[in-house]
Amino acid sequence: MFTKSFIALSLLAVSSLASQIPAPKAERPSDAQAFLKKQGKDAELFVGNENKRQWWVDSRFGVFMHWNPSSIEGTSISWGRGGLRPHHSSKENKKGVPAERYDNLYKEFNPVKFDADAWIKMVKESGAKYFVFTSKHHDGFCMFETKHTDYNIMNTPFKRDICKELAEACEKYGIKLFFYYSQPDWNHADYKKKDLTDYNKFLHAQIAELLDYPALAGIWWDGLGKHIDNWNGTELVKMIKAKRPDILMNPRFATRKWRFGDYDTPEQEIGGFQIDRPWETCLTMGQKWSHVHNTKQVLPFEVCMRSLIRCAGGDGNLLLNVGPTPEGTIRQVEQDNYRRMGQWLKKYGESIYATRGGPYKPAHWGMSTRTEKAIYLHVLQHWPDGVLEIADPGLKVLKAEALTGGDLRFSQKDGKLILNLDASSHDPANTLIKLTTEGSPLTLEVIEAEQTGKALNRQAGVTITPSSESDRGPASVLIKGGKEFVSGAHHRKAWTGLHSDKKPFLEIDLGSIKIFSKVAIEERMAWTDMCRGFFLEYQAPDGSWKEITKGDYLGYFTVDFKPVTAQKVRVRFVNHERPTAVMSFDIFE
Repeated sequence: MFTKSFIALSLLAVSSLASQIPAPKAERPSDAQAFLKKQGKDAELFVGNENKRQWWVDSRFGVFMHWNPSSIEGTSISWGRGGLRPHHSSKENKKGVPAERYDNLYKEFNPVKFDADAWIKMVKESGAKYFVFTSKHHDGFCMFETKHTDYNIMNTPFKRDICKELAEACEKYGIKLFFYYSQPDWNHADYKKKDLTDYNKFLHAQIAELLDYPALAGIWWDGLGKHIDNWNGTELVKMIKAKRPDILMNPRFATRKWRFGDYDTPEQEIGGFQIDRPWETCLTMGQKWSHVHNTKQVLPFEVCMRSLIRCAGGDGNLLLNVGPTPEGTIRQVEQDNYRRMGQWLKKYGESIYATRGGPYKPAHWGMSTRTEKAIYLHVLQHWPDGVLEIADPGLKVLKAEALTGGDLRFSQKDGKLILNLDASSHDPANTLIKLTTEGSPLTLEVIEAEQTGKALNRQAGVTITPSSESDRGPASVLIKGGKEFVSGAHHRKAWTGLHSDKKPFLEIDLGSIKIFSKVAIEERMAWTDMCRGFFLEYQAPDGSWKEITKGDYLGYFTVDFKPVTAQKVRVRFVNHERPTAVMSFDIFE
């Protein structure tokens, strides 16, 4: 599909030796620093310990599951509930499942096909090293046996402690367990009060119960951005660390911008390159966090695999979510994706596990990871002429080999590393190249991404015309500002068309005639059904539209092509059931 394309990729040829990769040092706002100063020697309890979380950093891959009685309706867990959302919004949600119906779904919840052993065996086979499960979401329903509320799994027809069974299976298969726990509780009577003193006693008591479960390695908080004092969080964290000093925590027990906990949590998008603090992208394989009935709304294997590679290349982890069915099963298409990822990791896990991102920053051609002895190039972009030219890494390359197959040739001279691999040997998901070096790649400073310059569409005088746009994000987000992940951020805006739009497109007018030869488009995968077909085109002088290239799944798509001279560029989306969401549509010289 890229018969007109050619690749001539270059990176800045600037690298130098450093003593080591910088240790994590998060920049925190002044109020967070004041809080930590007040804690004195206990400050580490709130920001984590590098040595204690090293196993997690080395793991790179975890499986997430959102599940509770909401799966009966096939709606978003908690967010699909109608009614009020105390301490979150003063407006009543009138679009969801009526609260009276939603809050009584537990009386029908009887997942007779649930098999904790089978679930965690699949997690093991996926190559993931840890598992995160929703013990309690915002709707307040508890998937574990608790003494502190009747709104729990033991009062369903099922009457089995799902969290306990999963914990025991994790212990059996050597999988580390995290419990997702929502501090907000839209069902609990005490959470509906202005003063949360009584509610916080309940919250603390429940966490104390969960700390006794086997295989527990961490708590995955979801406080919806509230201040740590909302939950009497200082005492909560001290209680947890006193009982379980080894417990890891994400930052959502406090305001996200404080960057507390062991790692940042970008959501539903791949985090940017960040080696000064660990991070984890949480991403849904389907459209929603919980079960939906349409099996077509599932990311293909190639997108799942590339998401893991992009996380590792940015020095982060991937937490990939599915929502089990009301019967307690995981859909076959989702199981297949996980197991195919595991098969890939069995072959090429050396390029993911226990690696660090870099030394090359993420580029349009792909990502890099490194260990003490090797650099791994993950080439995600198509390069049909078989030549990849990048900056010299700063160490002598003793050997270069294509782990995914093929006869790779290389030369290293004049500040460049040139790799030759016949197009027939390129892997559709990831062409993986291993560079064995003289000296440790971990000593290298980061090499900047290729010199593409500022995207033409993000310069003055540019306009964009969408076929339609919803209230989720105007098309203007694609031509204004930057697109890089901001440390500690939750998620970015994206353009989305209307459901009624049968022929969606985005058209960029560069303001004047320009010459360009590279386009990068990133889809927001979780908001919509994945794009299954697209055409990239430019407008010729006679007003007709000419094809540059076309493709199927979009995800994160980049292409280089013979230089085009034009003022207008567009992408048309075809073969989709729901609107496509686009986070970036960048055009380069």
